[in-house]
Amino acid sequence: MKSVRVVVTGATGQVAYALFPRIASGEMFGPDTEVDLRLSDIPQVIEKAKGVLMELEDGAYPLLSGLTASADRAETHQRADWVLLVGSVPRGPGMERGDLIRKNGPIFVEEGKAIQRYAASSVRVVVVGARGHRVGRSGRLRRRRRTDARRDRDDEGGARGSRLFARRRHHDAPLRAQHE
Repeated sequence: MKSVRVVVTGATGQVAYALFPRIASGEMFGPDTEVDLRLSDIPQVIEKAKGVLMELEDGAYPLLSGLTASADRAETHQRADWVLLVGSVPRGPGMERGDLIRKNGPIFVEEGKAIQRYAASSVRVVVVGARGHRVGRSGRLRRRRRTDARRDRDDEGGARGSRLFARRRHHDAPLRAQHE
């Protein structure tokens, strides 16, 4: 049986909470892959994350080989194979996109540094909520350049996203069929 070490940041958030059963049940990595699930969050809410740990333990997921929660990135990111960067500050009333980037940028930069320092060299990183930006292996937050036409289409919710989703869904079809 294969095994994978998975870090989920923002472990007490709603998106992470929705991901946990899918990861633990084998929907994400397959029914033949054991998961060492590591919940990472800020120190102020780590006690909540420990409550989520208890819920996952009560779920008796047979593929969970390890389950930890910590605010210490050295502990959670150690030799991680996958890092799902789910935690970020949501856009508040009256916040401009620039304000949001200024608040979230340092969070993703610190995560990038922890990934570079502690994670496996073959780590895969998924960033949720930092549209238009990416964290490089160096830990620096870099902005993607978009043409004006693309920016307008993206901001208006144009067809670009649905085409990407359809292409991605088509790309994953053989993988899904293989696991069914």
